[in-house]
Amino acid sequence: MEILNINTLEGPNYWSINHKIAEVTLDTGRYEDLPTERINVFCENLLQLLTEFKDFLYSMGETTVFPENEKTGTWIAQAIEYMALELQSMAGMKCNFGKTIHLKATGKYKIIFAYKAKRAAIYAAHASLRMIEAICENKKYSLKEDILNLKKIALEDGYELSTSVIVEAATAKNIPIKRLDSKSIVQLGYGSAQKRIKATVTDNTSNIAVELASDKYKTKMLLKSENIPVAEGLLLTGYSELEAAISNLGFPLVIKPNNQNHGKGVTLNINTREQALSGFRLAKAFNNRVLAEKFYRGKTYRLLVINYKLVSAVHVTPANVSGNGILTIRELINIVNLDPARGEDHENLLTRIRIDQSTEQCLRLQDVNLDFIPPKGERIFVNQAATSSNGGTSEDVTELIHPEISALAERTARIIGLDICGIDFVAEDISLPLNRIHGKVIEVKASPELRIHTHPLKGKSRNIGKFVVDMLFPKKNNGRIPLIAITGTNRKTATTRLIAHIASAKGFNVGYTSSDGIFIGEQLIEGGDCTDLASAEKVLRDKSVNFAILECDKNGLLHSGLAFDQCDVGIVTDAENDNPFFEDTDSLEEIAQVNSVIPETVKPDGVAILNGDNAYTCNMKSRLKCKVAFFSTGVTDCFFEHCSNGGVAAIYKNRKVMLIKNNVIFLNEGIENIPSTLGGKDTLMIENILAAILATFFIGIDVETIRNALHSFILSPLPDHAEIINN
Repeated sequence: MEILNINTLEGPNYWSINHKIAEVTLDTGRYEDLPTERINVFCENLLQLLTEFKDFLYSMGETTVFPENEKTGTWIAQAIEYMALELQSMAGMKCNFGKTIHLKATGKYKIIFAYKAKRAAIYAAHASLRMIEAICENKKYSLKEDILNLKKIALEDGYELSTSVIVEAATAKNIPIKRLDSKSIVQLGYGSAQKRIKATVTDNTSNIAVELASDKYKTKMLLKSENIPVAEGLLLTGYSELEAAISNLGFPLVIKPNNQNHGKGVTLNINTREQALSGFRLAKAFNNRVLAEKFYRGKTYRLLVINYKLVSAVHVTPANVSGNGILTIRELINIVNLDPARGEDHENLLTRIRIDQSTEQCLRLQDVNLDFIPPKGERIFVNQAATSSNGGTSEDVTELIHPEISALAERTARIIGLDICGIDFVAEDISLPLNRIHGKVIEVKASPELRIHTHPLKGKSRNIGKFVVDMLFPKKNNGRIPLIAITGTNRKTATTRLIAHIASAKGFNVGYTSSDGIFIGEQLIEGGDCTDLASAEKVLRDKSVNFAILECDKNGLLHSGLAFDQCDVGIVTDAENDNPFFEDTDSLEEIAQVNSVIPETVKPDGVAILNGDNAYTCNMKSRLKCKVAFFSTGVTDCFFEHCSNGGVAAIYKNRKVMLIKNNVIFLNEGIENIPSTLGGKDTLMIENILAAILATFFIGIDVETIRNALHSFILSPLPDHAEIINN
């Protein structure tokens, strides 16, 4: 067997509106005539392989990884499809959509299955083939290795946790999501309505505020000037200043780098000159500027302020191990790190405890080392900094926080100017008023992590993503702009250009794709046929665009998918076979099925605009969940039935273009007033005009603007300077 090609489709496509799809072309070779029940060892070997994982026990009876019963079995290509889905699901990427299609060529199949991560889909396809071949040939196979590799891919290609909670909240609010890099830069929404995030830095985050928060001393001085209680401290650049700091501040001290996060290079509770010198050297290794502060005893709390409102408070405990009287500290750390909830960085709920200079420094202050065996029940702190980045854990205390401390946190965020602000606060008891606990703001964090609030080890989980999304997209705003998608065989570009002309007349800055190129406003930014996914993405990324029109060709619907998840208006101009040698479709029924992807992506409160004179487009109505409007230059049965039931339509009759809603004529314009029709001679242009009238009317553009735009629109060639603009 051989995989001839793998294609991945990320947006709505011919195979599925709701799933990312992998399309695998397979040659089954000598297995073409061998369903699984004719391969004696197949069921037995499959069961043995799957039972390596007790959570994934299957039988080949009524409950089976393969839907066919054991008498008929299943074809090898389908077995590969099912296992590609199952492997992903075993690795934590639940997928349950697939189909297998027998192509005309002997032994050739298209295997279609859903995926979460592109690399995982490609890996799963090849792994499934290897696995099925091994089963058929009675060879040993390591399913465990595939699962581990797929989990690794899921981890590497997935969002880190802070980003994922924001993305999940945006998805819940029906905000479109587009990843802009391989890590954490994400676009939420389209065009001018979009916002971008990078972890917990947003479009609203002030660069000045981020720079200020990264300088601990400047932050301290600014907060102190505004009467925020902060730890007394001095900035040091050399050893000569350390003695003065000890004299001025007294013991105990904290010494830390001036611009490092995640507790790097921090030494707490310094009580001797020797400890101070050691702490200074450690901090100096991270940054030339070192901060010496008065050490205050108490619990460390992380206060999270979003949009200048406190939304969560957690008590953070530094990384520690509990002795059992047998194992060394090093061994105890290794056991703690075996917890599957712990990861190397911020990708998991907790972080593994790292053994580094800070660990050794922390242990020295306790007069122990990594080889020390703690007595049973004795807790040893292995990092001084109360941060989850060093393996610490959190407990939610939001409901305990005193109003005075909430107000203090919110005022601190306003002073620094951070829309998403983490504040480290030290106090004995956060439930008491300030004058009783003498709490201190220790640090202010830009881009604070969210996992300690969304997944505390103890206490209530907080839906922090929703607070972020509601700040970026208040009330019912979901980051969308008017979006019209167009497909069909004839004159799509003319329809696109006319809709753009009408929308521009209303004052929109239109971005559109067509077979003429990509236009932003009046400017051609890329010439040639630009009806593909990449071109549409360029329009939807442009922050100046507040009205998008996207022409979509058959190849895109079949082989790449759409750049958007939903549209307000979907237009199908017609369904005709303009290329009898088109490789994937050779009948009008199939072409119509490809074109139907566009109306099927229309929002429930949007509208699909169909050609009432084309039987294949008329038939799309029965399977659509949105409203439907027809345009027609004749009166077919499909069209007549629609209008008689009070539907919306645009028609051409008696040399007049008319817009009808509930049997009321909203627009009645003589063809002689519309120059692009050449006095009515260009019948295809008349159809384009009818579709454009409906599209802009449903978007909310008034009839008078539509009428005037029809008078001024001339379907002229592209300007001579277009290529110069493009370059």
